[in-house]
Amino acid sequence: DSMMILREDKDDPATETRVPLPAGAQVVIDTQRLYHAVWHPGQEPRYCLITSLESGPELNTWISNRNPVPRIESPVIDPVMAQDAYAAAEAKRAERAAAIAAQGKDPRFGDGSMAMGEGSGMEVLSEA
Repeated sequence: DSMMILREDKDDPATETRVPLPAGAQVVIDTQRLYHAVWHPGQEPRYCLITSLESGPELNTWISNRNPVPRIESPVIDPVMAQDAYAAAEAKRAERAAAIAAQGKDPRFGDGSMAMGEGSGMEVLSEA
């Protein structure tokens, strides 16, 4: 029942695509362009290998050799459960922003701005 949740706009559920993650699945996602999180029901741990790759001919060949499926149907989920999950995620983001602001830091982490971290020279790239 695990799935990766992808969004073009992190605050707009209408841009959401859900990718089923059955055991043994191999999935390539452009996480530089999409907001992403994984949802897994239950208390048992779920393990995966996450690898970051540079786009290029080698990656394209690797993907092509595995007979990729470029589009999938998003699994349907209970709308009430989804709304509860959206509200819980928003509450966590608000709590995190408040904690960061209380430390005197920029609370916009994860807002997609890729703003430079103050004085660190590091980019904020992902919320996941």
